[in-house]
Amino acid sequence: MQALAELGPCASQGQIKRHLNEAIKQTATRLGNTPAISRKSYIHPLLITSHNEGSLLEQLEGLRDQARAQCPARLAADEALVLHWLEMQ
Repeated sequence: MQALAELGPCASQGQIKRHLNEAIKQTATRLGNTPAISRKSYIHPLLITSHNEGSLLEQLEGLRDQARAQCPARLAADEALVLHWLEMQ
């Protein structure tokens, strides 16, 4: 999610696909895995679906403060945001 947010909004379906592939590559590098393993094992399918529909960044826009307040303090801000977003799905 963090990598997608850093890449920003997409203007076309092609850009959506490129951003997703780039974010998966960045995640794989951080985790020391291949992109295929990272996508299958570490990236929630709803995150991919929402990104492909172009709605992920909009959905996350107003949730950051609410997520921080409702999720365990031991989670990093981005982890809390993703957890809160998944719980709302």
